[in-house]
Amino acid sequence: MEDKKAKKPEDLFGKVNRLPATGGHVVSKEKLLEPCDDEDAVATVFCIGCGEYTKVSDIGSKNLASKSEIELPVSLEGNYFRAERCIMCDDDYKKVSLSKIE
Repeated sequence: MEDKKAKKPEDLFGKVNRLPATGGHVVSKEKLLEPCDDEDAVATVFCIGCGEYTKVSDIGSKNLASKSEIELPVSLEGNYFRAERCIMCDDDYKKVSLSKIE
């Protein structure tokens, strides 16, 4: 008889290991200014925990700002989000701030 026990998502789809969050990564201005293939992307998130760069859409940037209690400027041009942890190394973005690209 087949076991009808509920399966965990990782049993069905596999498990993706998170990137190690070693901390201390330094942002690269050149990487922040690289063009993006995603036409919906309006901002970059840099994670100092794992060193990854991710792009976010307008809706994503508003959600990130709302969760982090950040007041967004009219335009995000010239700015990027900086996070201590991100979705690549943790379960969500942690300690997010908005910084100028310098």
